[in-house]
Amino acid sequence: MSEPAPPAETPEDLEPVTDWVEIGNEFANVYVRKVLTRNGARLEVSSPRRGLVVYLDSTVLDALTWQTPESLSILLETPLEPLRRP
Repeated sequence: MSEPAPPAETPEDLEPVTDWVEIGNEFANVYVRKVLTRNGARLEVSSPRRGLVVYLDSTVLDALTWQTPESLSILLETPLEPLRRP
């Protein structure tokens, strides 16, 4: 498995803890790994196709477990745009 290209702006205090794990299907392909930052552990999620990276902390990851498939599908309605509140 080839590693994704590093993001344009990688935090300098980033320390990888694990190797990349690739997760993909016919619609998307991402790489994830655990990293340490000066603010604690994060899950680094990289989308090589889009050239985007996000760092998620344990609070955000825990919040994902509260969601239903329906609530998460709202994120796909307008990809690459912020959610609009009614």
